[in-house]
Amino acid sequence: MQARILIIDRDQLVSQQLKDALQPLGYDVTLAYDGMEGLELTRRIRPDIILMDPVLPKIDGNRLCRYLREDPDFSKLPILTLSELPEDAFEEALRAGATASLKKETVPQLLPKLKRMIDQLTVTMSNPSPAPASRKDVLTELLNERERLREIIRILPEGTLEVDSNHRIIYANALACNLLGRREATIIGIHFSDLFPPESRAQLAAILNRILNRETSSVTEHIHVFDRSIRLTFLPIGGAKADSRSVIFLEDIKDDTAQIERLVEIERKKMKGMVESMVDGVLMTDENDEIVVINHAAKIILRVSRKSDTISKKYFQETLGFYPFRLTKGMVHKPGSQVTIKEQIKIFNKTLDSVVSPVFDSEGRQTGTVVVLRDISDQKQQEEKRNEFLSVISHELRTPLASIGGSLDLVLKNVVGSINEKQRRYLELARDSCQKLNVVIDDLLDLTKFEKGKMEIRMEPISLLKLVKEATDKFQASAIEKQIQLKFTKPDQEVSIYGDYNRLIQVMNNLLSNAIKFTPEGGEIEVEIFIPRVAPSHIGVSVRDTGPGIPADLIERVFDKFEQVRNSDNRKVGGTGLGLAISRSIIDAHKGKIWLESKAGHGAKFIFLLPLEKRASLAPEIYAELSKTISKEEISALVLSVDENSSYMLKGMLLERGFKVLLSDNPKEALAIVQQEHPQLIILDYDSEPSARTQMIEILAHDPETSKVPIINFYRSSENDLNLLPYAIHLQKPIDMEQLLQALSHALSRTQGTDERKKILVVDDDPNLRMICREALEYQKYRVVEAADGAQALDILKQTPLDLILLDIMLPGIDGFQIAQIIRSHISTSTIPIIFLTAKGETEDKVRALKSGGTDYLVKPFDSMELGARIETILERSEKELATSPTTRLPGTTTIEKEINRLLSRGETFALCYIDLDNLKAYNDAYGYAKADGVVKQTGDILRETVIKLGEPSDFVGHIAGDDFVLITRPERTDRLCLNIMERFDHIIPFFYKQEDRDRGYIEGPDRYGVFRQFPIMSISIACLTNESVQLTDHVQIATLAAEYKRIAKAIPGSSYIRNGQKVTTS
Repeated sequence: MQARILIIDRDQLVSQQLKDALQPLGYDVTLAYDGMEGLELTRRIRPDIILMDPVLPKIDGNRLCRYLREDPDFSKLPILTLSELPEDAFEEALRAGATASLKKETVPQLLPKLKRMIDQLTVTMSNPSPAPASRKDVLTELLNERERLREIIRILPEGTLEVDSNHRIIYANALACNLLGRREATIIGIHFSDLFPPESRAQLAAILNRILNRETSSVTEHIHVFDRSIRLTFLPIGGAKADSRSVIFLEDIKDDTAQIERLVEIERKKMKGMVESMVDGVLMTDENDEIVVINHAAKIILRVSRKSDTISKKYFQETLGFYPFRLTKGMVHKPGSQVTIKEQIKIFNKTLDSVVSPVFDSEGRQTGTVVVLRDISDQKQQEEKRNEFLSVISHELRTPLASIGGSLDLVLKNVVGSINEKQRRYLELARDSCQKLNVVIDDLLDLTKFEKGKMEIRMEPISLLKLVKEATDKFQASAIEKQIQLKFTKPDQEVSIYGDYNRLIQVMNNLLSNAIKFTPEGGEIEVEIFIPRVAPSHIGVSVRDTGPGIPADLIERVFDKFEQVRNSDNRKVGGTGLGLAISRSIIDAHKGKIWLESKAGHGAKFIFLLPLEKRASLAPEIYAELSKTISKEEISALVLSVDENSSYMLKGMLLERGFKVLLSDNPKEALAIVQQEHPQLIILDYDSEPSARTQMIEILAHDPETSKVPIINFYRSSENDLNLLPYAIHLQKPIDMEQLLQALSHALSRTQGTDERKKILVVDDDPNLRMICREALEYQKYRVVEAADGAQALDILKQTPLDLILLDIMLPGIDGFQIAQIIRSHISTSTIPIIFLTAKGETEDKVRALKSGGTDYLVKPFDSMELGARIETILERSEKELATSPTTRLPGTTTIEKEINRLLSRGETFALCYIDLDNLKAYNDAYGYAKADGVVKQTGDILRETVIKLGEPSDFVGHIAGDDFVLITRPERTDRLCLNIMERFDHIIPFFYKQEDRDRGYIEGPDRYGVFRQFPIMSISIACLTNESVQLTDHVQIATLAAEYKRIAKAIPGSSYIRNGQKVTTS
């Protein structure tokens, strides 16, 4: 009679290959593709052996084993697991009831082992146990084997103890007795932990319990006994729990420790010698700000006694006026990055460069601060002497140059008599050279004044339009002479700013002079004044040329003093190299920002940004907090905006505050920049295509590499703001600068991990009650945000992620019931718990509050401790509810089954769509499980949002497990929903791949059999069945039929949608 084999494996290809290999050998093979189907077939066909992968949809393999072992009909059925999982997964399968386990390999490799094991299991099942008469011989053999093993243990180079389930020692070899200072006779039978000092006994007993209970496979611990340092290694042995034992190996590591201590001491002396010999001063503190290192140079610089090994905090603060160690507080360790704070300080009569860095241990905890001090007093004196020399020589040159220039003018005007044409040409050449020298002298004087802080800036209302037009008109003649087209684009309205007219003319002259100098004949220069739409508090001016451009690595250097860029034929152009340095100083003095956009070979564009109003309105505490955050490390930001001028405004604002800024004008390019450059902040001003912006936010939120990057999104007032995704901070346009600074500070502090307390919004029109709630909740370690009415509460909800809301019912304008309904009706806020706080205690009000979306109801006056306890309970429950479906937060298998049974019991017409991702495993192998989880989350959001947009409230979306989903809807809506899901999936998911993989259309790697092959970009298979034409009676039948349809869908290349077995297309 043929052995009946049931193979249960979600991989259809593997299952079919095994079936094709086993059937010619005389086995009767049946296939199942999930745990539910496997359980059903086991009961129906009663196989002789089950071959099963432990990882199965619907019911996993280990659960299925337990179900079968609990059923008397299948308690002895041989179950063989085939898995790619690590060995501890095999152990788990055996504990669940599997008979044996084999590692999955290619079918040719696996088949001989599999056949041998199947035959062995078949023989074991058919043959009875050995006759009782042979047991004496077996016992004798076992005793002999035991003696042989004990002899081996006696001569092991490690001490060995055997401990029973009661922690009693039942065996000890000679070396163990020697290490513990005991005779064997005194060790056997005593409690294991009694061998060690009292302070270690509880810990050792706990370790032993874990080993005996099979909670872990091994534990290593170090302990001191007398003068020895001993390494203990615990391992479990024995069978059933009652017979559970442990073997413990003991190793003397005293010699190892001594050797390590000697090496550490040698390295410590080397390090101390190196630090002591440094010219720079070095100080290091521990986590308590106590000085632990101070070298000889630091003692000299800080005037500390050579015999002293520390400096008091009082001496730093009162005598030196310098306490750098607080600068590193709250810094977060980021692998691969170095965090430093650089500043210039004066102590006594010395000028010092100070570099302050936090010190982190291997786990990222800050363990101290290191400060390096370099005395630059001589360097500063040399700079001052140089500046003084430049100032003196400039003044001394100005007088004779004025005389020369004046004399030349008189001669050229024929005051001293007529001159011929040749004489005039030479005299004009001399006068032009004299004027150039005057420009050089002016630049040198300006430079020295700016460096000394003595440059006077006269701020007054001026017309920027008039200023830029005047400068442009002045250079038209030079442009025409070089056959360059000089264009000026001006705004529709007059623009006034606060500024120094003459100094800003100087900036325009420098920029236009450079543009004409570098633009070739026949080229173009465009000057533009623009007001960014995103934030009309600033105005920008740009000067663009069609010259050779500037390489990326030289862009910042062009603003350095005496820096010149060579032209296309590698020759220096004229000038001192001071114009741009002076221009930057002038713009900085106006509280603006100037920078360069350029690529080699693509021209240059200089842009400067100026505030339209005086800057006193910016909240100083916000600016200080943001500056403190940014000063800790260079933070890069990506700005995505389709409006070039808005991009420039945002870039200027971010550059002014110390950011490194990247620009993009389309989401596809922006995602590529994110993958390559890894910015720490993303700003989106892309309301021209809200759907593309939404998709980008979702991708960033679901990709583990970017999920923690803060996103600030600008949106128009016409958008339904509470429908904006919860993954970003949303600001309504036009943007207020103070509001933007606050959002930046909030976003960056969130990534710095400065405050992990839960945030609670208190909404009540009574300021006294808000104050009481704030004090009570802050005392209980919550963060509190306040709102005095419904409108203010909804504004806060747009910008601030919240954990819970305390909501009064009687509010001016929008009442609490309406607010709760608005919160529950929008995706970004629908899961926030709401506790109603009100003076109304009637049952009718409580019912209405709970029906409108309330989580709980508390009547005023209330006890603050009761409020805190309710909040804690609700937050814990909320976290547990989210943890039940941690990946997608969608209903799971049990809820899906209940929904199906509910529809069947009512006799309703419905459609069930079984949705599966193709090639997710290959993606998981190539990119890692964290990014694969991001794909699953994104798919869940695509389903959820498509149903919200195109479906009805009665439609249901569930997540079975892994990459399997279910959508339940009405038959007439299936085509619209499924085709939209397929279209959105194919558009969004490719962005989870690297650019090169996306362009190629596939990734390469080994499959589960080790065969190297190509895996296309992930696609989606949707199999839909309805009860219109087929009678559906129960959940198991529906699941089985859906699985059959899904196999048809997955056989079609790319994304596909099958309805009742037939392919459906967009046509």
